[in-house]
Amino acid sequence: MSISNPPPPLLPLLPAVTHSRYHAREELRRALDVDVAARVGPDAYLLPATPAGTWQRRREVSLARCVAACDRLGPDVVLSHVSAAILYGLWVPNAEWPVHTTQQFRAGSPRQVDEHVRHCRPLTADEVVETPAGLRITSLERTIVDTITMLSPDWALAVADSAMRLVLGPTRSDKNGERDLLRREWSDVLEERGPRRGRRHARAVLAIADHRSESPLESRMRCAVARAGLPTPALQVEVVTHLGDRYVDLGWWLTSPDGTRRFVGFEVDGDVKYDEADSESARNAVAAEKRREDAIRESIRSEGCEVTMLRSSDDIEHDVDRLARALDPSGRMTRIPNLDLLSTRAYSILKQQARSRP
Repeated sequence: MSISNPPPPLLPLLPAVTHSRYHAREELRRALDVDVAARVGPDAYLLPATPAGTWQRRREVSLARCVAACDRLGPDVVLSHVSAAILYGLWVPNAEWPVHTTQQFRAGSPRQVDEHVRHCRPLTADEVVETPAGLRITSLERTIVDTITMLSPDWALAVADSAMRLVLGPTRSDKNGERDLLRREWSDVLEERGPRRGRRHARAVLAIADHRSESPLESRMRCAVARAGLPTPALQVEVVTHLGDRYVDLGWWLTSPDGTRRFVGFEVDGDVKYDEADSESARNAVAAEKRREDAIRESIRSEGCEVTMLRSSDDIEHDVDRLARALDPSGRMTRIPNLDLLSTRAYSILKQQARSRP
């Protein structure tokens, strides 16, 4: 067994799917009208307890579509791509996804029907695993390759990072050798059996995948930093403070032309949101975060370094611009953007513009 195909993890509790024959037609219609129920397949419905519009509801609908598809298509169906990624608990965009399956024969029906996307591609025996619930899904390494080629580069990196965390554990330690081995294994699968579309950005994503990313937003920010040609950050930078060991999500140790040492830190999930239902807890959280950041600044400054600390906002591209100014106040830094981390559409537009120039 390769390092990238550990035993299947504990998968999420699957939602129960019901059918119209068990309910009066008016009952189902009213439930759908008020968003108490959701249609998840032909004559298949989810009666969820979670409110509509929440990430829990979207995830529940995606899982229910998987259950409904397996019920309808039989025990031999293999869930793949983003459907398998959701079952593995990987970081995929929060949406109500159609169910993705892979089969070795070409179906006569259209590629996508009733929230079901069929992929026609050969699968080897070691590329299919059975979950404790009896669902058949693609192996972890095959799921990674299929998913990162279909998603945008930033979300593809989130999937790859979370898959590494699944294999290596949610740890802040480097594990450089194991991380490099995973990158090589997954890159080999990509080159041997991966789809051709999306392979360009998938290669670039696997080259920087890292298990130390602790959230999808952190992964997407790292992708934006690499795409912009900014220096590669250190992840989970350990700082010894009087409060104990503290960590900065992304950090850069720099030396200015005049010899001044500088540290630029970026806290991806540093913003503390106020909760009106419990304002005292919110105030305590804000105070604790301020003490933490003050301790980090004090510790780094005691080593003779200037410190700049930034926090994420709701706009990644704006954050990259702020970060670029902090890393290079003079604006003289040589930046070589990584065009392989552009989306397929943006890359195509860029190539067309280059060809049209005289």
